[in-house]
Amino acid sequence: MNKKMFLIGVLISVIAFAGCSKMDHMELSTTLKNAAKKEGSFTVNITTPGDDWTAKANQSWLTISPTSGKGDATLTITYQENTISKGRIGSIELVDSYGMISGIAIVQQGDSTLTNAFLGKWKTTNDAYLSEITFNSDMSYSAKTSNDTEDADYYGFTEEFFVIHNGHWQTEYTYTVNGNELKLTEIETGTEEIYSKQ
Repeated sequence: MNKKMFLIGVLISVIAFAGCSKMDHMELSTTLKNAAKKEGSFTVNITTPGDDWTAKANQSWLTISPTSGKGDATLTITYQENTISKGRIGSIELVDSYGMISGIAIVQQGDSTLTNAFLGKWKTTNDAYLSEITFNSDMSYSAKTSNDTEDADYYGFTEEFFVIHNGHWQTEYTYTVNGNELKLTEIETGTEEIYSKQ
């Protein structure tokens, strides 16, 4: 191989490496907000490789500003007061110029509070995504995934729903308790997971 061909090969390798290291998708500073019953707002930072993007809400009680842009930005998301007794779930969908979808879930509390039967630590020995869940009386919570890592930023719950959201997919569950047994039921598929009180 002559020197010229060698230098061309090196140049191509450098360009390919640089292309691989460049960000190629949208990133969000948060993907789930646990919101109080009262009206409020929060901000989300968007980081992109410079693409155009649009944002829209799936519920009338959510508003976004701005609703479109190009490159990095800060979104302000406002939620209205929840005047119904039950908690509710909404989401913001962001789409970039390549059609890639990212999202933010908003889990807003209602008037109800958790009954004492739900409170405490619950654990499963099954091969479930969530191995352990703890519900507290102030509506705070913690959770562990099946690989035993704390990852509570992605979970939210009301008195009726439990939500897992990672920015690209969202799973909603209903849950019921019977004595020392907690049952999570995935709304879309009907899949059930059983947890025992610890």
